[in-house]
Formats: sequence, C-alpha cells, structure tokens
Amino acid sequence: MANLSVEQVEALSPTELVNYLNLNKDGLFLRDDHIKTLESLELAGSNFLKLTTQKLTNHPYNFPEGPVERIQDFISRLNSQRLLNLEEYLSNTIPYIIYSPHGTMSRSSTKVSGDFPTEVRLWVGHPLFLMHASIQRGMLSIKLM
Repeated sequence: MANLSVEQVEALSPTELVNYLNLNKDGLFLRDDHIKTLESLELAGSNFLKLTTQKLTNHPYNFPEGPVERIQDFISRLNSQRLLNLEEYLSNTIPYIIYSPHGTMSRSSTKVSGDFPTEVRLWVGHPLFLMHASIQRGMLSIKLM
C-alpha cells in the first residue's frame, strides 16, 4: 500500500482520493465498482476518513460486509496516526505519579519538625510546563512559568 499520513489523506481532492484508492485496491481487496461508487459521490480525503460502517452498508454505497470491514480497518489505521495538539494531549493524559518506596503507609499526616519550606519547584510532565510553587505562612501557591 502507498503510505500516506492521515493528514495527507485528509488533504486529498476527490480525484486524488480515487487515484490513491486505485493504488491501494489490491491491498484492500476492493473491486473497480467499489472505487467507482466512491468516485461518483465525489468524496474528498476528509470525507473518506469520516465514513462509518452504517454509511457504507446503506444507500448510496450499499457495500457488502467484506469491503466495509476492510475500508473501516484502513480508516481506523489512518485515524490512529493522528497527532493530538497540546490541549488534547493534556486533557487526555493522566499525570504520572511516582511514590517513594520508602513512603509511609500511615493514614495520618506525617509530622515534620522545623520551618516550612519557603519555595518548592515542581517539574510537571512536559517541558513547557514548569510550575513554581511557593509556601508562605503555611499557604501553598502554584504558578505556571
């Protein structure tokens, strides 16, 4: 199969999509009539990537189960390459927390003698997000740097 990224497939015009599918029809086991159906509907790459099983099995496609599953697998593989922007990444990422193997199993707070620290710097997961935390009079304030 000709390897294009999901962004490249998404940018294909209807004519380019048909050419791309013709190059990949042996790997997808598509017949010419399947590709002609897609061509007649003038689908661009962005439309192709949004095709669902329901759409492909109903009018105007009316594809049998085999081609539908192969096309859906192909679309899924392409869409899985899609990169998340920073906001999507941060909203879908669970912070990784490492606990000390020497930590306590106590359910009560740990007592520490001495003064409160005056400054704490935390490195949070991504180089763009350096947090600065300062403690004044027992109050913790956190600022993004």
